Amino acid sequence: MFNFEKTRWVYLIIITLLHVIPLGNDLNLAVNNSYLFDGLRLDHMLHGMIFIPAYFLIQGKSKTSFTKTFIFLSITLTFAALCEMLQIVLPYRAFTIPDLTANLLGAFIGFSFVQIMQFFVFKK
Repeated sequence: MFNFEKTRWVYLIIITLLHVIPLGNDLNLAVNNSYLFDGLRLDHMLHGMIFIPAYFLIQGKSKTSFTKTFIFLSITLTFAALCEMLQIVLPYRAFTIPDLTANLLGAFIGFSFVQIMQFFVFKK
């Protein structure tokens, strides 16, 4: 059976570590200089993608009222923002608004996906 509590903490730790450990110049240059589409860098896509499951994992199996949904969404968006802002104090990492935007967008996409699934698939 899927253990939300364990998976949630493993996910949060891994995401935090990915935002604070140095990746090395070669990997940083490769990711930052790769474009998927005109103007869309690979690193922005990766930032967004790693936050897509955040809302689902933070919410867990909780029944959601409007208030709980708002609280879980606030926690998810705050976590996404703090991960990027943490890089302000790290000399080997860089805080950028596009990365912050990608984090928040990924978290919001995950939230939207969960809401759509709850409405269409899991409605009673």
